[in-house]
Amino acid sequence: MILSSSSMLAIIARLFLIIFLAFIACLFHNLYRKLRETKGENKLLSHLFLWFSIFTGFFTFMQIFWLIQWLQTFGYIITSLSLEKFGIIGSMINLASALLIIPIVIFSWRILKDLQLIKIASGKLKLMLINGDIFKSIKKRLSVMFDDKSSFNILYALGKEEGSSIFEAFKNVKKEGSRDMVPSLTMRLLEAMGLIEKGIMEKDKTGKEFDFTIYGSIEAEGVKSNAPTCYFLSGWLAGALKSLTGLEASAVERECVAKGDPYCRIHVKLSNIFNEIKKG
Repeated sequence: MILSSSSMLAIIARLFLIIFLAFIACLFHNLYRKLRETKGENKLLSHLFLWFSIFTGFFTFMQIFWLIQWLQTFGYIITSLSLEKFGIIGSMINLASALLIIPIVIFSWRILKDLQLIKIASGKLKLMLINGDIFKSIKKRLSVMFDDKSSFNILYALGKEEGSSIFEAFKNVKKEGSRDMVPSLTMRLLEAMGLIEKGIMEKDKTGKEFDFTIYGSIEAEGVKSNAPTCYFLSGWLAGALKSLTGLEASAVERECVAKGDPYCRIHVKLSNIFNEIKKG
């Protein structure tokens, strides 16, 4: 059967669309792989690129399917599928494509929330999202220049100053509808900054002691050590809670992925410095 010029143009246009969508799917997949290879980057963003690659890949398949159906409908080709079966499969494809949009919307929404959180928390400060590999290189150089104990003290102090500064700036931002200043916010902010993948906070009945369970710490992933290695994060949490509560805070990492534990667990204790002096 001879194809008309309008049919030929329609087929060519659909083929170009298929090629373009396949290219976009490959691009999103490569972006996902690059982010996964880079330690310490925001995991939500890598997951978003993954779902974009799946969606565009599936959408490419949809276009191929509809092209085959269109060609059979107008008698240009003959396949083993009946038009009735084509209709059933087409309905299933439409349903699947609609369901694929859900995770994309969820991840996009969470990323926007994290960006807004960073914007509020930063205040007049300039936040730097540091790559995990660069962070490990800094720690290694500090250990070479000084000893391991000095490296710990330096990174702990830097983390404490950074955590305290960020939440002081957070306090100064007056914005309607801004979230309450609560200790659990520390985990959300660390996740948003890409310093950890996931964090869970628990506190005792007195509200003076906190346990932070951390997964995906950029200080511990891919590191082997006989001692805990999350120096900066420990200091950061101590500084954040000091700023949030107005009490002195000290942090100790009790479990760490670097020494073979399933997660990192940092214990933070609050104390009134004046009471401590009286006791002394």
